[in-house]
Amino acid sequence: MMKFVMLFLILAMIFIEGTIVTVPLTFSILLVLFLLYKRDIVLVYAFVAGLLLDALTVRVIGSTSLFFCIILGIILLYQRKFEITSLFFLMITSFIGSFLYGLLFGLENLVLQSVISVIISVMFFLILHKRINATALH
Repeated sequence: MMKFVMLFLILAMIFIEGTIVTVPLTFSILLVLFLLYKRDIVLVYAFVAGLLLDALTVRVIGSTSLFFCIILGIILLYQRKFEITSLFFLMITSFIGSFLYGLLFGLENLVLQSVISVIISVMFFLILHKRINATALH
């Protein structure tokens, strides 16, 4: 059931980011899912999401996938040194990742978009974290 929820959220963010806004929503949801679930399947979802997002935004196919996988791979390397499920780590990582994403893909208002991305990431994190705790109690 959780895989369907993850897929729905990722596909919704791809559609919204590709058609309506330029804030890196897909990166935000992938980051939150990766930090909460710590499963390798999220890396596969990140790769596929990047390909779909590239096709939708008419970018070089694979560039977004490469970015997503590199950032999530770096987090995977440092998960033993840092508490990656903390809100502080999420905020820092979301801001830096969104800033680099905007820099790499030529987005405008980098700081504003990065702050918006942090806010969205925190909201997703709190909602999904509460859902995980609620299902763990049952």
